[in-house]
Amino acid sequence: MFRELKFLVAAVLLILLQVWVFNYIYLFRIATPFLYIYLLMLLPLNTSVTSLLWRSFIVGAVIDILSGVPGLHAAAFTVVAFVRNRLAQRFMEKDSELEYPPSSRNLKSGVYILLLELTVIHHFLLFVLDFWSLQNISYLLMRMGASMLFTYLLLLITNSLFGKRMKMSENE
Repeated sequence: MFRELKFLVAAVLLILLQVWVFNYIYLFRIATPFLYIYLLMLLPLNTSVTSLLWRSFIVGAVIDILSGVPGLHAAAFTVVAFVRNRLAQRFMEKDSELEYPPSSRNLKSGVYILLLELTVIHHFLLFVLDFWSLQNISYLLMRMGASMLFTYLLLLITNSLFGKRMKMSENE
């Protein structure tokens, strides 16, 4: 129950930050961070795919509604949630603790690769769906790459600040 409450508070906070702050950041008029991807790093590795899909769709839909975007975030974030567990399995050892969120505790250094892969998949889908045309492919690739790099950097900072606190105590 406490995990659910923590996830709900984090989801509301990241949704509001995304809609009111990050959506208006255009670093060098190109890069926009999408930090809400970090919500998938807050859920334990044994979270079912169905639960991940519902949560990510709801978060994406709320961001779409508040941003006035027709389903882009919901689609991209749902696909990322669908592949999260499969991508994380490659870094898990036999004795990995699945009741914990993805962290260096159970994925070792694979947590950074997982963050990068989730960011790349999310941004690729988001920008391809947003542009939906290959007329200005150089701008699309530049915007996608810069946003990926900016988001990944912010995700690494967020993970270093809050990732250690994500380790749940044994009685939760």
